[in-house]
Amino acid sequence: MLANKQTSKQGKGSLQAYKEQADKAMVVVTALHLSRRLVGSSARQLQRLFHILILLLVAGALHAQAANELRIDDFSIQAGDTITVPVLLENPDTDFAALQFDLYMPSGLSVADGGFKLGERASSSHQLMTNVNGDHITVMAFSFPATNFTGQSGAVLTIDVVAAEDFDGQAVINVKNIALTTADANEHSHPDLAVTVTAQGFIVLGNEFYMNDFEIAPGTTMTVPVVLDNYASAVAGFQFDMYLPEGIATTASSFTLSDRKGETHQLVANKNGDHWSVVAFGFPTADFSGDSGDIMYIDFTASKSFVDSATIEFRNVMLATSDAHESPVEDFDVVVTAVEDSVYGDVNCDGYVTTADITALYNYLLNGDETYLATSDVDGDGAITSADVTAVYNILLGN
Repeated sequence: MLANKQTSKQGKGSLQAYKEQADKAMVVVTALHLSRRLVGSSARQLQRLFHILILLLVAGALHAQAANELRIDDFSIQAGDTITVPVLLENPDTDFAALQFDLYMPSGLSVADGGFKLGERASSSHQLMTNVNGDHITVMAFSFPATNFTGQSGAVLTIDVVAAEDFDGQAVINVKNIALTTADANEHSHPDLAVTVTAQGFIVLGNEFYMNDFEIAPGTTMTVPVVLDNYASAVAGFQFDMYLPEGIATTASSFTLSDRKGETHQLVANKNGDHWSVVAFGFPTADFSGDSGDIMYIDFTASKSFVDSATIEFRNVMLATSDAHESPVEDFDVVVTAVEDSVYGDVNCDGYVTTADITALYNYLLNGDETYLATSDVDGDGAITSADVTAVYNILLGN
């Protein structure tokens, strides 16, 4: 089965690799072109561009699906039960006569005695051999004389999987060292597989995208995290529309990604009428790191007249995976409550009046630093001047 392996890699394999690299390059170039157009786009344009990006990913996924693929789909099983799991071969490009792989079963799952069987696509000359090698089972299906599996889609063999009486939660079956071989002895390597097995009745956590309610003092700015808990799947991009109530404001530069971003991730926020449209994505495609925690931050400024409470509305929230699947997230509201700012002259909002507040004022007056712009008008005359510096000095001197 290993004959002509080098020839196969240098022949069709190298041409396939060249084509895949060219396809990836085209996707990246197109994406970069689109990203340059994002700044200043309307919400409708942003939404269109987001879907174009997804379509580009779909195109890449469809190309990948056109290649030869051996797979075992994720499945669920009741503790103590045995189920038959098909090993599927999708081979639109090439006919194969043999295959082999190493199967690693996790704790709580095993293969029944005599549990490996040839599938519906095997010919009468096909044989199946299995051998336990320490922590894995080596599986080989072949024929003499060399005869191709029939068709281009379907099960080439099946595996009877047994779940222990105490099997609970989730486990992963690993399939490694996969090789597909043609009738003329050309061997094609294949990526390893990871098959997720879920115990029936086990609740799988989904993806959540949310912001917690918060309090803010009138006339101040506050940084609030947006949280992504993505236990169900990795996330490569997201979008949402945000509607702000009267008295709460933000700016385009107030949206930032957290340290969960990758090197290629970008975030674009655009004001469109009565709401903000926000899109985050990565090209080349990359997942956000981790499965929980802050995914981005938004700076909100409360006007001096903001009182009581109001609601920020998040609508049309969408998450996207690296393989082009979009999943909507339920709309949610965030309640913002006004709290009295009892520290007069606290420009930098640290709860105290110190020389640091004077420094913050000078940073604005001399350098244009607007970090504490919302709290710099200490004397309340509608302008930020040296009179505000004097007001803070008087507080420090007890005048």
